[in-house]
Amino acid sequence: MRIEKQARRYRVPRLPGWLRETLDEAPALPTQLPAVVVLLILVASEGGYGSTKWPPAALLLIGLLVVTALTIRLQHRPGNLQLAGLGLFAAYAAWSFLSIIWADVEADAWEAANRTASYLVVLALFLLWPAGPRGVRLLVATFSLGVAAIGLVEILRADSSAAPGSFFIDVRFSEPAGYINANVAIWTIGLFGCLATAATPRAHPALRGCALGATTLLAGLALLGQSRGWVFALPVALLVLLLISPDRLRLAVGGMLVVVALLPIRTTLLDVHDRYSPSRLDALLSDATAALIVVSLVVGVLAALWAYLERRPQPAEPVRRRLALATGAVLVALALLGGAVALAVVDDPTGRVSNAWAEFKEGQGNDPGSRDESRFASAGSNRYDFWTVAWDMFLDSPVRGAGAENFQRTYLKTGESTEKPRYPHSLELEVLSGLGAVGAVLLGGAFLALLASAVLALRGPPAARGAAAGALGLFIYWLLHASVDWFWAFFALTGPAIAALAMAAALSPTPTSSRDSPPRRRTVFTALGVSAAVLLALAVAAPWLSAREVDRAADVWREDPAGALSALDRAEWLNPLSTRPAATAGTIELRLRRTRDAADSFREVLRDDPDDAYAAFELGLIAAAQGRKEDAVALLRRSLAQDPRDPLITAVLADVVAGKRISPSAVNERIARDALTVAD
Repeated sequence: MRIEKQARRYRVPRLPGWLRETLDEAPALPTQLPAVVVLLILVASEGGYGSTKWPPAALLLIGLLVVTALTIRLQHRPGNLQLAGLGLFAAYAAWSFLSIIWADVEADAWEAANRTASYLVVLALFLLWPAGPRGVRLLVATFSLGVAAIGLVEILRADSSAAPGSFFIDVRFSEPAGYINANVAIWTIGLFGCLATAATPRAHPALRGCALGATTLLAGLALLGQSRGWVFALPVALLVLLLISPDRLRLAVGGMLVVVALLPIRTTLLDVHDRYSPSRLDALLSDATAALIVVSLVVGVLAALWAYLERRPQPAEPVRRRLALATGAVLVALALLGGAVALAVVDDPTGRVSNAWAEFKEGQGNDPGSRDESRFASAGSNRYDFWTVAWDMFLDSPVRGAGAENFQRTYLKTGESTEKPRYPHSLELEVLSGLGAVGAVLLGGAFLALLASAVLALRGPPAARGAAAGALGLFIYWLLHASVDWFWAFFALTGPAIAALAMAAALSPTPTSSRDSPPRRRTVFTALGVSAAVLLALAVAAPWLSAREVDRAADVWREDPAGALSALDRAEWLNPLSTRPAATAGTIELRLRRTRDAADSFREVLRDDPDDAYAAFELGLIAAAQGRKEDAVALLRRSLAQDPRDPLITAVLADVVAGKRISPSAVNERIARDALTVAD
């Protein structure tokens, strides 16, 4: 009897009712929530950009998918649209791997294919195991509020820093992503999730208050980035969200409350850039931070009070429907009125649009723009030039493209600006130029099938409609902004967007199968899936470990030259498609004054990649220092042919032709200094 009482006393308590219901509806939530945490870690880790940032997260996501597949059986057969979307995305990933064969820079195509296949893992994890309406809202809220927490920490770090300028590029808030537009997009993806959470009718008032306060904070952080693509994408995505969500009344009221709260402090936020001077940055940033935090807290309190009052008895469904329709009509009327007022206030709107288009086509050249005026007042950028080159690449190879993420080398040869972009700054043109019409059909078909499945979810019960609309709003914003920027390379942007699309698509009604698949068939499918996951893990791990060895060599070569060169040998073995280990070895050997070894390393690079401009340039410097003028001129011209607008190559070539003395170490010191001041 005593033993029985002891056992009863220490029995594990039952889970709360709401949690049991959520887990019954979403049995994969214990692995999907850690996946969301992984994506949040990437948000804080430079947005998951870079060959050493996202691969560890991808390996964790692969592990979570395998664990889910082995421990949680599918509740029902996925719908045809869901299977079509998943299959087309898998074919797109396979096509990316295949493009390594014809890509000029094979290592870049391999990394691109690994990243795309990792996005496939995210898609499968959130599509095959539906999270249900409650689970979707929980996952979206967790990610979005996590983004807001990261944003709060970053702005407070910048405000308290002795060097706040290090958090900015061109006096535009750029941390933690390190790229301004990606930073703005991260805040805005979180904004959409927080706004949808704040509009959830059954959510606790405290949660709704925190969510709308976080929406205000994230909108203010986005303003600090002054992204012109954001100005285009945000209102369109918000309009779509209002149209598709059954919670449009709460969304509209919450959105208007955020706008009204930010209007009085918008100048304070924009002045950080527009009135910048080194002596005023501390004061401007402190004012902006304090104002933003105060209005976010006020909005949060008001939203919590609103949510609490909303728990009182509600009007009947017909009355609520009429209120929602009336709100929509008022919003449309306000939008039309605002447009009419803008047209009346703006002098010669047609001419303004024409001038902006001409300015956009002309590009900004080498002038980054004035810091004493708003970025929103100018349309100058080099995107038109990027897009023109990408389109020409597609026309040159319309079926298969130039290879995944193989844009930069062609742009350096044929572009007009002195920028060195790795990507065309447009998702559509990136796919067309890199993977041709085949890639565009596969990725476009995958997105269309999944969107169609999500649209079916919008016709379901109110709870499913609201959850699907909230997730879709996040994806639609990402898709719009990614159309004018290079967000595919940021795992912390594209990963959550694809997860949101998968969650929305998984909410659509699916056929229930009366027969279970035979055990043998399930075993075969499971074995094939696990084998594919292991192969993908190896494909992701090899170049990641190689990149880590290269970084290690760059860090320790002064103290341990032999260890650095050994690390580069391992890096070359791990990633035989990359010339980076050999190029890094040549650079280190040159700094150690081992000129002969350095020349051998750079010749190895040119053997593997005859169009490598850096290796030809370094060999030209070595030849010039050794007095071999004819060889130096030939090598420098070979380098200049790959990058004809590079001012350093042009200047060095002119000096060599003029017979001036060249110091390779001095030139390489200048390259290192320039690399510290240039953002990708």
